[in-house]
Amino acid sequence: MIPSASIGIVIGRSGYKDPQSVLHDAQIAMHRAKSAGRNLRVVFSEEMRLKVDERNFLLSALRTAIASGGITLAYQPIVHMDGTTAGWEVLARWRHDQMGTISPDRFIPIAEESGLIIPMGAYVLIETLKTAAALRTEGLLDESRHMERFFAVNVSAIQLGQSDFADFVLSSLDRLELPRTFLNLELTESAIMENRDTATHVIERLSAEGISFKLDDFGTGYSSLGYLHRIPIDSVKIDRSFVSRMDSSQGDQNAAGIVRGMISLCHELRKTVVAEGIETETQARLLQEYGCDFAQGYYFGKPMDRTALFESLRAAEGKQADA
Repeated sequence: MIPSASIGIVIGRSGYKDPQSVLHDAQIAMHRAKSAGRNLRVVFSEEMRLKVDERNFLLSALRTAIASGGITLAYQPIVHMDGTTAGWEVLARWRHDQMGTISPDRFIPIAEESGLIIPMGAYVLIETLKTAAALRTEGLLDESRHMERFFAVNVSAIQLGQSDFADFVLSSLDRLELPRTFLNLELTESAIMENRDTATHVIERLSAEGISFKLDDFGTGYSSLGYLHRIPIDSVKIDRSFVSRMDSSQGDQNAAGIVRGMISLCHELRKTVVAEGIETETQARLLQEYGCDFAQGYYFGKPMDRTALFESLRAAEGKQADA
């Protein structure tokens, strides 16, 4: 084994009042070296401290938001290719009093690094199931009258690694007396690969209980057809980065062919396909021609809050009653 070292360097300057401050900045530079790939040396800069201070501030604010219900949920429609609603992906949203709306791209990585993804993920799941139960009570999600609809909740590798995760999911559904079919869980390829044995065990157990799994961001990670074939994933989501290049006007002649090949391959493996990030009529038309099963994107519907979700379903019920 060849030893390696990550080194943080502080250039001598005036302004330091004690040795601890120098060591603190050196540690910041050392952590930057580790996060950049290890076995590197990095010289400290003021910008590094500002980023660390910002992260620490966001971490503290996020902890408070989770504890106080400051994380809200948005529901983006997942539709059949004819536009009828099949379900909704549940998205976490955070609006801070001083900083305004904070993108999930900023707070989700902090939640995962700090372990806050566990309480936040539990909160998102419970609130989603409460919404489903309320819709069912109102007759807006009655499985005997409607096609089966679902809520797709994102799950991180850290959540999958919790020994009680499967029990928590099942007991939450049972407590609200909800059918298993109401819940889909979305996983990324990296979440499965980080701890493949544990992830496979959890997926197999919950799948046997009737819970469906979606593989998110397909084509951007490992894309191992071997585990896609072995693990009981029901549906594959084609990443928006492929869908966005499908329009011939954007000059990418290969993108449409790649997407068509992905759909065909997934169907050969008996997986349904969801295309993400659809924003144009051309994209929707091509995907329908290629036999895509489901679609998601601003062309079909933007994320909406709980109130708007209820209103949209009540309006749909009213149209059916008038027909």
